[in-house]
Amino acid sequence: MRTRFIASISAAFLSCTMQCAHAFTPESGFYNTFTSDAKGGEGTGIGVEIQNDYMLAAGFAYRPDGTPTFVTIEGPLEHRPNGNWGLSLDDGLYSFHGGQCIGSLEHCPYRPATASRIGGFAIEFTSENAGHLEWGAPQDRASVELRRTCAGSICYDAPSSLLGEWDVVIDGGSGGLAFGGDKIAIAEVTPAGNRRMLAGCIAKSENAAPECDAPTGSQKVEGTAIQRCVGTVCSNRYDYRIWVRAARCKSRCAIVRVYTFSENGDGGAFGGTVRGTVSLCPAGTRSADACAAHAARVFVGYRSGSVNFVRTGQGMN
Repeated sequence: MRTRFIASISAAFLSCTMQCAHAFTPESGFYNTFTSDAKGGEGTGIGVEIQNDYMLAAGFAYRPDGTPTFVTIEGPLEHRPNGNWGLSLDDGLYSFHGGQCIGSLEHCPYRPATASRIGGFAIEFTSENAGHLEWGAPQDRASVELRRTCAGSICYDAPSSLLGEWDVVIDGGSGGLAFGGDKIAIAEVTPAGNRRMLAGCIAKSENAAPECDAPTGSQKVEGTAIQRCVGTVCSNRYDYRIWVRAARCKSRCAIVRVYTFSENGDGGAFGGTVRGTVSLCPAGTRSADACAAHAARVFVGYRSGSVNFVRTGQGMN
């Protein structure tokens, strides 16, 4: 962080409205469908692509006789008064038959698919990676919950989904630089009861691996993800606090920034964005609690590197 940026906003406080806290952008990807009798692993779902507020989604499902089929829905997403994004069309659900098969030109020469209008839909995204969908014929609509599919061993462990590198943009407020930034690399997430301990560093280069194992040089990152529990009943949601320690000090370094955020909706793995507030600490701060409410600013982080890139320098960046 630049000294000029810190000095220009260290005495200010930004209060974020409810709408600001809920602001989000739905993410493209494959979404599983959940109902009271289906838990999302039955081979039915939708693939969603969003570009410039316009959504094209293709659903993969089965006919009553078990024959696989796919359907499409598309149109411009609307920003709802509650902060969600949605689209409804009474006659915008199409199915297809015929079309290109899989095989050589000898066995599968090209032929166009035939589209049939089979009903309507209403889709609403309630967070970056979750939503609700109703689709089907007017008198036979299915109602499903949507949750974006993730892959690998960290799939629905939200704290572990932070592993990797995040480009963070901080609202600087008035005066000085309009925005500041960080490159937060999370290299390790360690279970400890109903919490996770996070560790990493601030990357010093756009393209090189962060080298969080280096004993000196870069600012170190530490943090906690604490599961929300009432008595012995715990939810899927975690509350997060990540703090950044000053670089190039001989003993336990002072804390210079504290990031605070949680999960939108009912919890789940982070995809491409993280939103919350960051507190810029007074000089010599030694605990995250002492900095928790000091000069809080809104931030948004965008995933920019994989966990393999953070750990070895060989992953996607």
